Amino acid sequence: MIDVRKVLVVYLAGGMKGGWQDLVMLSVPGVIFIDPRKHGLRDEVGYTQWDLAGVERSDVVFGFMETSNPGGSGLAVEFGWGARAGKHLMLVEQDGYPQQRYFGMVRALAHQSFAGPEGLAAGIEALKRIRDEGVSSALGALRAEAAHV
Repeated sequence: MIDVRKVLVVYLAGGMKGGWQDLVMLSVPGVIFIDPRKHGLRDEVGYTQWDLAGVERSDVVFGFMETSNPGGSGLAVEFGWGARAGKHLMLVEQDGYPQQRYFGMVRALAHQSFAGPEGLAAGIEALKRIRDEGVSSALGALRAEAAHV
């Protein structure tokens, strides 16, 4: 019998212009990605509802704070909503974005953090692990590891 709960659902939070989402989606096949670039909404209420509904439907919120992101406030809201909803939060940070010094609360919410020149590649590899091991077992193992740190 097919168990659709075994298919990982990932919400892609972060900058909308760098194209990093395409790299993640191409690198991690077999996953349902919720990509907010696709909704085409311009109304603040409309896109906020869409984004938060996407976070609610996901297993993982994969956030990428890139240097071209003008503020990071959307990512911060999505991480906060995901934390409240009990989602697994993965944060990748490019070095040198202007808000980096003030992004500590977002960083503190993340279950997994990756930074520097290899941060996105490391985040993608971690996402593959979650996909390959199955949602429940991989996320359970990661939470157990975090509890021992």
